[in-house]
Amino acid sequence: MLRILKQNVALIFFSCLIIMGNASAKEQKIGMVDSQYILEKMPQMLAMESTLRVRFKDEIDELEKLQVDARANYEKLQRDRASMSSKKIEELSETLLKQKRELENKNRMIQGKMREDFEFEKNKMLKVIARITKKVAKEEGYDYIFRSENLAYAVENKHNISAKVLAQAKKIN
Repeated sequence: MLRILKQNVALIFFSCLIIMGNASAKEQKIGMVDSQYILEKMPQMLAMESTLRVRFKDEIDELEKLQVDARANYEKLQRDRASMSSKKIEELSETLLKQKRELENKNRMIQGKMREDFEFEKNKMLKVIARITKKVAKEEGYDYIFRSENLAYAVENKHNISAKVLAQAKKIN
């Protein structure tokens, strides 16, 4: 009998906690922000991409020159193969193989450097977005802001503050 009474008291206690928890959850204002959307629309990111192209212009030009040379050698081999000696064909084939390896290595190196620089700049922009998100959330009276990338489901509604964050991010130079 005492055991059943304890179970009923515990059940009533947990029911009260759940009811009180639901009531307090309804009072909290919860919003969301789409960081990826903001990144794509930020003028600073677009400028950063063109800055990267300028920063790596010399390496990209060198890579393109290597591609032109390799293409010329390939076309020469295809065009003049019938009139070339086997030794000359072998030498040109070796040259093409070396050029191909060099192109692959340089391309991999340039892509890696560009990716590193891009990720570094992207992380800086994400920090700016986080700072602005906190500011907007405080101004709008939100208790919680979730990133839409971390949500399994979210209804697009008035609690999405992405546009407000983007507007303030565009003002920053």
